[in-house]
Amino acid sequence: MSVKLKYSLSLVHRHDYVASKQFTSSQRFTSAQSLLGKSKFIAVSELMDVGSGFLSDSGRNAIIELQMNNCVTYFEKVVDISSASRSRRNASGQYFDTSSFQLAEHRWFIRFYVSKLNASGLPAVYLYLADKTRASVVIQLQFVLRLAGDVTEILSYSFGEEAKFEGFGKTLCEPVQDAIERTTQITVGAEIQSVAIYKLVSVRLPHRAAAAYATHTKSQSMLFAARMHAATMNSGASATDSFQVENCRLKLRFARIVGGSVRRISTSSLTRSSFRKTLITLDTT
Repeated sequence: MSVKLKYSLSLVHRHDYVASKQFTSSQRFTSAQSLLGKSKFIAVSELMDVGSGFLSDSGRNAIIELQMNNCVTYFEKVVDISSASRSRRNASGQYFDTSSFQLAEHRWFIRFYVSKLNASGLPAVYLYLADKTRASVVIQLQFVLRLAGDVTEILSYSFGEEAKFEGFGKTLCEPVQDAIERTTQITVGAEIQSVAIYKLVSVRLPHRAAAAYATHTKSQSMLFAARMHAATMNSGASATDSFQVENCRLKLRFARIVGGSVRRISTSSLTRSSFRKTLITLDTT
């Protein structure tokens, strides 16, 4: 796997932010090249001089700011398709699976068909969530799949909780059967362009229900957003149900601004008229 992103690294000047040292770069990190950055960023003598403004008065601490965006994750695998490996078959024909990889705290793999029976014999490639039973959230991806030099358009699908299919992909336009007969290996890959993770939580309100969901997005930048909308009541689940995102356990809570400060409130105190004045906060637990 590899990750390409644009990032900005700043050594903050404690008295004049404009004087901070900064560099911006777009680089691709791989297991073989995991340590990237910039040499000669600042002279050691300047950094260690308290009068230069980069160290604290004690001379022991400095402030580093890191901003990352435009993050794209790549997974590429060379798969053995020799006769000995052609043992898996389902209603769509003979298929091959890659080893799994990790993304957004879940395991994924790619499944492809060299010649799919219900697709006029054309090749097809799919991205699968390997541990669907563990997914208590919805994971929405935008991605591109590759097979033997052919590539899909940008695909979008919501995996995980309540997903209709465990995998999603595309039938390709050009056959690869002739090329397959001359080789025993084929390269398949995925390019993950954006990830959004959300969980739907329903709470009881008088006469109608409101559904609240929190979204964690890894796309142009890393951010948290909270949204809510009215919906038909289908569950009595509490809004304080927690869920896991990126090694953090998060919890939705209701709150109101009272006297300039945010105060938590219980769902039992909500009314239809007061709901519009209610905040939904996202807390770590």
